[in-house]
Amino acid sequence: MKTMIILLANLFLFFPLAIGQQKTSVTKKEAKAMRIEHAIAARNVHIMVNEALPLNHSAIPLTSDYWLRLKHDSAFVYLPYYGRAYSVPYNGGGGFDFAKKRTNDTINFKKRQGYTWRFSTQTSDDNYQFNVWISLDGYATITVNCNNRQSISYYGECILPEKTSPK
Repeated sequence: MKTMIILLANLFLFFPLAIGQQKTSVTKKEAKAMRIEHAIAARNVHIMVNEALPLNHSAIPLTSDYWLRLKHDSAFVYLPYYGRAYSVPYNGGGGFDFAKKRTNDTINFKKRQGYTWRFSTQTSDDNYQFNVWISLDGYATITVNCNNRQSISYYGECILPEKTSPK
């Protein structure tokens, strides 16, 4: 009987603390999802890439800063490339490093999966099709398909601007 009273007392004592912690984590998660939604609506997304996933190779962790920035109607790309190139220009063959306008821009949203942003760009060397998936937690996967190279994927995280206080 005494142990039952102690268990019930502990339950009533710690149960409100557990509920309060859960609500806090849910609101932080919702706040991040709203910040991602606003960034995509403003067409201003910055993704820091930390892992490359070549087509016929295992994942390659990246130690340098690589990124994809989508701002207004342009794509700023600085990504490494690992894989087979079918045709590359002389002194070329490195990674993707360009800033070009986006075409065929489409954004889709699925409630529990996040955003899918598809677009194309064209340089003098190749045509690129990007498929960017952004989760509501801020993680992102980028898949790049081109005519002259094997496709490659990247894994990273959205860099969101800090909350601004109302003026």
